[in-house]
Amino acid sequence: MGKPKDNIWQQWTDCGDNKVECRNCKKHKIEKHATRCRLHTSLCSSTPKRIREIFTEKVKSLQQLRKQKPSGWTGRIMEEGDVAIVEDHSRDFDVEEINQAGVAVSSTSVAVFPTPSPSGGTSSSAINSVLTGRINRISSSKMKELQLLWAKAIISGNVAFEWTQNPFLQNFFANLGSGFLLPSRKEISGSILKILDVESKEKRKICIDNQKCFSLVPDGWTNICGLSVINIMLVNPIKCILWDSFQTGEEKETGIYIQGNLEKAINKIEETYGRHKIVAVVSDQGSNFLFARNAIARTSSILSINCAAHMLNLLASDRRLGEYNAEFERYISEEKDKGNNPSSLVSLSIPSPTRWFGIRDMLYKLDRAKPVLMRLSIKDDTDISFGTKKTLRDEAFWSKLLSVRPLFLAITDAIAIVESNASCISDVVEEFEKLRQIFQPAGHNHNMLKEAVNLSEIRICIKSFEKRSTDDRITSIHYLANLLDPRYRGRTFKDDEHRLVLTLEELQTYAESLGVIPTESLKEELGNQITNFRMKEGLFNSTMLSHRLPFKYWDNMRQFQSTSLLAGIAVRLLSIPASSAAVERSFSRQGNVHTKTRNILTHENVNRLMCIKWNLNDDLELGRDSSKLESELVECVDDNECDQDIDELIYLDTPFNDDELLAK
Repeated sequence: MGKPKDNIWQQWTDCGDNKVECRNCKKHKIEKHATRCRLHTSLCSSTPKRIREIFTEKVKSLQQLRKQKPSGWTGRIMEEGDVAIVEDHSRDFDVEEINQAGVAVSSTSVAVFPTPSPSGGTSSSAINSVLTGRINRISSSKMKELQLLWAKAIISGNVAFEWTQNPFLQNFFANLGSGFLLPSRKEISGSILKILDVESKEKRKICIDNQKCFSLVPDGWTNICGLSVINIMLVNPIKCILWDSFQTGEEKETGIYIQGNLEKAINKIEETYGRHKIVAVVSDQGSNFLFARNAIARTSSILSINCAAHMLNLLASDRRLGEYNAEFERYISEEKDKGNNPSSLVSLSIPSPTRWFGIRDMLYKLDRAKPVLMRLSIKDDTDISFGTKKTLRDEAFWSKLLSVRPLFLAITDAIAIVESNASCISDVVEEFEKLRQIFQPAGHNHNMLKEAVNLSEIRICIKSFEKRSTDDRITSIHYLANLLDPRYRGRTFKDDEHRLVLTLEELQTYAESLGVIPTESLKEELGNQITNFRMKEGLFNSTMLSHRLPFKYWDNMRQFQSTSLLAGIAVRLLSIPASSAAVERSFSRQGNVHTKTRNILTHENVNRLMCIKWNLNDDLELGRDSSKLESELVECVDDNECDQDIDELIYLDTPFNDDELLAK
């Protein structure tokens, strides 16, 4: 909205060339200047008395405001029509002083209030009381702080900057009387975003400085514009930080290209934060990322680690444990095509194809819905196909469901644990050992597999598990981390002498690559410390030292001379995440920032927003306490979240027909 038109120009004629002539005396021609014209009109004898009095009062009010302005203020006070406008150009003054003088000012430099009328005469003091009663006094520094908080709020909520131009929002703040002025879209995307970006990077720097070590977790995806993007995360069990996000441009995601960018990131981190800050590179088994991390591992002490969650997901895909889900969804689609829309008093869920945990929930709800579905299958008035009713009345269907569900729960529990940010590579050995007891013929839980699949499929399942758990996927480093984890101490292979020898050899090799045992005496000392740890002797026998968080346990051990050598190695190994799930989560958040409605955002601004949203708001400002870390593994596999009375669930969205479910 522009400035209101000043009624002084009703008394003057525009002569062109920025000159005006008084319409009353027709003698006085001056430069087109509102204040000078008002002064002449208030003194002109040819001007009617009523009009002369109006402008005399306005001139007096304006002069009084100018006398009250604080010292050092370089702005100006002027009048436009029926309002007085205070405009600041320097912002070197104290806004509270101006408020006390009766002038409403915000950091946007312009404030408007009613001017006194000639009849009755609203005095300057009356204006002051109205302003101070309706508008809070906000200093310029406080206003900037509030605008930064406002920007953080809309960034964390994935709100487009153009929302600040919404007239309803602006009207709300105008009527609120808080004195807060919304920053414009241009201000937020410009100066404010730069300030928040600098703050976020400073806090990120402090956070990285405070942590002993990190693992580099990279992966690639395609953004909303169809462009290839690679994200790089810094991860340990305590912190998860977005380091960089870049578009590949015309470059292909080749192994050499990825290797070059990872080495560039590692070099920059080590130059800034010191050597050996990066322990490992963790990624899935994609050929390009596998090539890149193996090439880096061959020329440095940085380890190349496979994503355990990826291995487990491949295992589930090999077994086709989603066959119930696939058949379920296929028949739902067929029933929809037929136009069948049932109104059964049951609620069943269809999971996302990329979320195995959703299939677990589907099987759970299907099992809980059995009594209701059985009742519906014998009713004639329910809109369910004949094939579906027949399947629901078949006990073999429910028996198969009960036998498959435990097997699927075992795999999804393992996936949930290794995908947690709090997990480390020592957990991988434990989880695969649990599954080995199911998939190996000699395992004590092998009956679970026998009951779940046909005899002809058992051999396929065993081969699939062996393929996904070979030594090149679960390496000696995993076993070494498991041995050094105070929760496990290598219990899964304590009777396997060959595995134990390989693990201890890996300890010596890794220690030599780090340069921590340059002499024979130090090598002997390291051997003594690992022996004391396994036998729980000395400090390792103390119950005062908590080991619920192994990373923290060994970090505390570094301060003791009798344990410092082994602790330095253990801290590094137990800081390596079990999976690359952290970078996958960054894609989800980036997708919420760079949406279809915000597809014109430059990648530079997307990166800034992600840095603020991830590093500042989620991890650096709020932090993650130890109790949350300790409970993550339990929460992610809690089955009670689905617990509810199935008779209270309403509406099965579509019927299903599972005649072919048992055929296999």
